[in-house]
Amino acid sequence: GQGEPANAWTAIDTLVRLRHRTTGAHLHVPGGRLPDWGFEQKQVSAAKAGSAEFADPEQKIWHVEEHRNKRADKVQMAATRERKGFLEKLSEVHRAMFRSNNELTQSHPYSSRPAAWPFLLRGISFWQQGGTQSRQVYLLGNPVVWYAGLGVGLLLSVGFLAALLLRERRRCHDLGAVERSRFVVGAVLLLSGWAVHYFPFFLMDRQLFLHHYFPCIIFTSLLVAHVWEHALAALFRLPRHTLTLLTLAVAGVVVAAFWYFAPLCYSLRLTHEEAEAMKWLSSWDMVVPAK
Repeated sequence: GQGEPANAWTAIDTLVRLRHRTTGAHLHVPGGRLPDWGFEQKQVSAAKAGSAEFADPEQKIWHVEEHRNKRADKVQMAATRERKGFLEKLSEVHRAMFRSNNELTQSHPYSSRPAAWPFLLRGISFWQQGGTQSRQVYLLGNPVVWYAGLGVGLLLSVGFLAALLLRERRRCHDLGAVERSRFVVGAVLLLSGWAVHYFPFFLMDRQLFLHHYFPCIIFTSLLVAHVWEHALAALFRLPRHTLTLLTLAVAGVVVAAFWYFAPLCYSLRLTHEEAEAMKWLSSWDMVVPAK
């Protein structure tokens, strides 16, 4: 273990290597996965000294998550268990999550980098079944919501803020004090929330996936509604009933897009033509069944 006495192991925190006393081989995970009969679990083998696997230290580090021993004295084990307060437990679990996340550095066929997330360049395949009518579970955001968040939520909100500030420098006041305050405060707050949940991922070296961008979608969707109301109600001064009808029309498009792409998320059968029609971008690597 590291940082602990030789006879004291701490769950999660203590890091150990498991070495065979006779051969000197270390228990390690080579990185491959077992076939279907092994439920695609990771392979475990023994790395002998001098081998290429033996030289990789990260594959030989283990930590104990749970210990079960039917022969142990339950009373003694309960007596030696350290009692921790709420803040200590909270700190411990966050340290464990931080360390576990930093260990996920291997490549993954469906991983992606943050720069691709706002453009929805690829999804994540969780399960797939081939054939002339394929079924699959392919995680893909609603493209209407996604691209509206990018174009209307992010770009237009920043554009409106910049135009508003530039015109005010020229003493052109397009909005009243109340309308201006409501739009600027709301836009800045939502843009800040999006930035806080997005940009830190550029500093991470761990495996990253499209679903890490999902919290940002909440902020871009709120920005769409914020900009939509500002543009139609404050700038164009549309009547309330007209604004309501337009909003319902946009909501109908969002629901229709969800219904159209639902077979990808709910593993419904798709023909070759249907799957090809859903593949709006060539980088969407869902399964397209044979004709």
